[in-house]
This record gives sequence, structure tokens and C-alpha cells, in this order.
Amino acid sequence: MDGFQPKVPSKPFLGYGELIEHLADKGIEIGDEKSAHAVLSRVGYYHLNAYLPAVKRTIGPPVSLASVYNAYVFDMMIQAILFEYISYFEVAFRAQMAHGLARQYGEFAHLVPDAFKNLEWSIKTWCGATVLNATARDGRGKSFVVHNMDKYGELPVWAAVELMPLGMLSKAFKNMAAGDARDTVCDFFGFDSRVLSSWAHSVSFVRNECAHQGILYGRAIPKPPMRQASIEGIDSRSTFCQFAVLTSLFKKNMRDLSVPMICALRRAIELPPFPLAWLFGFEDGQIGDAEPPWVRKLCECAGIDGDITRRYMESEVAAENMRNNWATEG
Repeated sequence: MDGFQPKVPSKPFLGYGELIEHLADKGIEIGDEKSAHAVLSRVGYYHLNAYLPAVKRTIGPPVSLASVYNAYVFDMMIQAILFEYISYFEVAFRAQMAHGLARQYGEFAHLVPDAFKNLEWSIKTWCGATVLNATARDGRGKSFVVHNMDKYGELPVWAAVELMPLGMLSKAFKNMAAGDARDTVCDFFGFDSRVLSSWAHSVSFVRNECAHQGILYGRAIPKPPMRQASIEGIDSRSTFCQFAVLTSLFKKNMRDLSVPMICALRRAIELPPFPLAWLFGFEDGQIGDAEPPWVRKLCECAGIDGDITRRYMESEVAAENMRNNWATEG
């Protein structure tokens, strides 16, 4: 076949039936072949295979395809929760940067030499990449980009930040000069610029993994957050540490987000079959514990009473029962 020639012979294409046979040859218990076919068709052998080492390490042989698929599903559940609450941080981080910069340096703060340590990098990032990316993404560009560029010839800082993903925002924050603008952001979240810069950078990496369906199950985070008192004693490379970072960031002005996040985690972790949550760095606790150790730690980071999460979950159950009763009566 014409086309690219690899340096060494590559693995041949295998159909779903052949992949099932291949997994069985590797010692994986297949179970129902129809279900196995469905799993491979919706997840893919290559992606599913990445979960095998962690599952083998924790469950031990024999490993079933169902257990590997459960690990994948659980990973997706944890990532969905992470992505949702990282998004709340991202929006607040963006809002505080825009507010602080505009208040101290004016509406075009990103063009002011004193606003950043490295103005050349700032101009290239804020004025070049952001606008070009928006234009390339949406044809002529996002409507607010077109409006501001036509009217002013440049984006005000509060519009420019809307085009910056969290990774770029974290770098822009690190580049901010010491002063009221940077202090505004730090004061909102309650941490100094070194900690906040490190945490935003770490969270942005995890955010991208979640956005692109990477793998967190049994994985060490390669860009851990800087050590700080609120996350002391937690493995900084664990996924659990990312939740501790978020609850710490929410503590001062966004505390209301921590309770539903912790409760969402409890619901995911307590769903059968229990999928070894300690692989994400969660401390062991018995299913149904009133307050597992990891819940206590996150509540401590958030500055809330652990009993609040219990009452929140009870109220959700009561609301669900009420909805079910209404549906039955209807």
C-alpha cells in the first residue's frame, strides 16, 4: 500500500472479534462477547488498554474486561466532576485578572509596560495569539472580537481574557508585575502569587486532561501544585490533591461550590461496584461512612462543617423521593 512507511513494522489492524481474542490471550476474562464488542466499539482497544496496568496492580489476576471498563467509567465520572468545578475557578480567575488589571492600568492594561514583567510576551500573547485563535476558530471571529476590533482597533482587557484558556491565563498571571492588580487576584482567592500561580498551572494541566478524555485513574499528576499548609499531608501528585486545591481556592469567596462538589464525589465513589478510589489518592473509608477521612479533609480545606455535606445529601434524597412520589401520583 502506498503512503507512509514506518521505521519498523507496525502492529496489524485487528477487527473487534480479533481484539477480543487478543485480550483473552492476554489472560483477560471476556465474559459475554456481545458486551465485549460493545465496550471495544465505544471506548476503543488502545484507550481501554491504558487502564490495564492500574487494574492489574490493584485487583490482580484474573482481570475481567468488565473491571477494566468500570475503571474507565469511574475515571470519566471523576473527570466530569473535576472539569465542572475547575471551570468555576477558571471563570473567577479570569474575572479577577480583568478587574484588577483594568482598575489599576485602564481598559487596555495588557498594552501598558508597567503591568507585566515581560511586556513583549504579554503583547504577543494577549493581542496576537488570542485574536488570531478566535478568528481561525470562528471564520471571521467571535462577535465580540469583531465588534471591539472594528470599534477600538484592539480588545479591552476584559474582552481579551475571554479568549484565553486557563493554561494561558496562568502564564499571564505569573507574568503580572507586583502591584494592586496582582494583589486583587491573590486577595480574592486568599493565597500569595507564588502559590496561586503554581496551583493555576497545575489545575490547568488537569483541566486539559479532562477536556480531552485523558486518563487520571491510577496516574501521578506530572505537574503537582506547590506545597501549602491547606494541602499538607496529601500526595501532591494525586488527583485527590486537585480537589483539595479547588476547595482551598473556593474557601474565601466561593465556599458554596465546595459542598455540591464533595457530595458529587461521594455519590460517585459509593456507586457499586466500588472502584478503588484510593487510586486517585482518596483515603480508604467504609462505604456508607457518615464522614470518610477524605471528606473530612476536603471540608477542612473548604472551611466548612462536614455535617453540612451529610445534610445536603439527605436533602437531595428527600427531594428525589418527592419527585418520584409526584411522578407516581401523576
